[in-house]
Amino acid sequence: AAPSRSPAVAVRAPDRSALGAGQLRLGKALRPLRQRFPDPRRREHDIARTVDAIAETGMPDTVTRAVRTRWLSLALVVDDGVSMVLWQRLAADVRALMERAGAFRDVRVYGLDTRGGTPFLRTVPYRHHGRVLTPETLCDPSGSTLVLVVSDGVGEAWRGDGMRQVMDRWGGCGPTAIIQPLPVRLWASTGVAARRWHVTTRRRGGPTRAWHVTDPDLPPDLVRFDSVPVPVLAPTPEAVADWARLVAAPGGTALLP
Repeated sequence: AAPSRSPAVAVRAPDRSALGAGQLRLGKALRPLRQRFPDPRRREHDIARTVDAIAETGMPDTVTRAVRTRWLSLALVVDDGVSMVLWQRLAADVRALMERAGAFRDVRVYGLDTRGGTPFLRTVPYRHHGRVLTPETLCDPSGSTLVLVVSDGVGEAWRGDGMRQVMDRWGGCGPTAIIQPLPVRLWASTGVAARRWHVTTRRRGGPTRAWHVTDPDLPPDLVRFDSVPVPVLAPTPEAVADWARLVAAPGGTALLP
């Protein structure tokens, strides 16, 4: 008997410009994250106030002020499983976009191995000789590190509790999100299936664990969201803009998957 054949689903493999013509608009979508705040750990000379102080007191005193720095660092985590070879160009383009965005103090890139039930990090994606790290490496006690994961959710760790526990941990430390390269119609067949929820935040750049999540249509007493929310973003300007505005605002609401 002839072997049975399951229906195939066509997926467009990325070309040399994985983000396409939307790169410029994606850069604009990240603008809300371009914020600077005084860093009390770093000081610089305040020339204007120093001149005023000398003129007033006649003493050669130097006045300093806190340096205004970018408020977030970025940990870009690239799932480098077998299926993600298709999206290697996309991951590289996302990295370049984030480095050019001017929104982050620094951009650190890690590889994520999801082939087994227990995920782990490497210092370099797509190269398996990199140093192995635990997911806890990205938990920033200051809450000023944004974790952005690029993954199609196909690896074994996404199917079980492995990646759920990791995402819960990262979402408890700071802002966290997933970029899903597959078309939205295929998300339900992966380990990062998502649907849209109404999200409310109360402070700028807070951990996603602190987000208040409700069903957009049904009352809270009928539908409750009991896990740590982690938004799943298509690599489109519209999706990224909604998310960036929410993360950067001191308080706001949005409808996110």
